[in-house]
Amino acid sequence: MERKGIIAAGNMLVDHVHQIGQWPERGWLVEIVHSERATGGAPLNVLLTLAKMHAGLPLQAVGLIGEDNDGDYITAMFDQYHINRQLVQRTSSAPHLDDPGDDRRRRPAHFLSLSRRQPPA
Repeated sequence: MERKGIIAAGNMLVDHVHQIGQWPERGWLVEIVHSERATGGAPLNVLLTLAKMHAGLPLQAVGLIGEDNDGDYITAMFDQYHINRQLVQRTSSAPHLDDPGDDRRRRPAHFLSLSRRQPPA
């Protein structure tokens, strides 16, 4: 049996990027001057890049995406670039981060501290 093509599995997500004019002081709001979205996750980006290069290889995605606007966006990208999404499932489950005492100001140090925590006994 001859194999031909590339299959990629893993995180498939959408990055929401908001540009602001200046960093707000604590407790203040700031205007978002520009917003855009882009695909994220290595498997998805590799498949899209290969498709845009017209590599001539069959491309297959494997993963789990949301039944939401972001999932619709990813699905549209698969279809636009002719990437087989037969093994991509959709879910309405909504995992999220929750950190007691969090002030909702996310910085890299916040995520580092989460990754160092021990699971509850």
